[in-house]
Amino acid sequence: GDEAVPDIDDQTDAFRDAVDGDADPNALHIFSFGATDVHDLVPNETQWATRATAEARLADCADEYVEEILQLIDIGAQHILVTGVPDIGIQPIFNGTPEEAARRAIATEYSNLLDQMVRDRIDALNLPDGVEIHYVSWDAMQGQVIGTMAGLYGAGSIYPLEDSDLVFFDQVHPTAQVHAL
Repeated sequence: GDEAVPDIDDQTDAFRDAVDGDADPNALHIFSFGATDVHDLVPNETQWATRATAEARLADCADEYVEEILQLIDIGAQHILVTGVPDIGIQPIFNGTPEEAARRAIATEYSNLLDQMVRDRIDALNLPDGVEIHYVSWDAMQGQVIGTMAGLYGAGSIYPLEDSDLVFFDQVHPTAQVHAL
């Protein structure tokens, strides 16, 4: 719709307010982010950002993500799961766009770039005792999930991914079945 989607800072602020600044240390806190940031750099109609521009913007994004994770640790979160940045290049939003193949390749490249930046920053953290951050690669999840979907529905119903109603329910979002797997 036309409603505004809050960014990660707004979402973590809302969470902090909801728990009165006291995160449950036994809960699993899941962070999943990055798709919108890559979409901003590789729009489906206009020219995509240069590599230099993308590197600068994505570095800022990666810094912000880690800052938000650290803020939740500061209020008591101890068990954190970070999902890797999804491959934007496979999304249906690019179907039929100008320079579709190049646009998909750049979107995949920038997704991977942001993913590596986030992973590097998380790996460099010196976490307090008792705090654990688990990183799950989006590529690994995608391979397993899509493989399972192909086994259940047949490869012809899944591939190409950008044309599959079983994989995407709209131009950018995976279906409930993909999320469940």
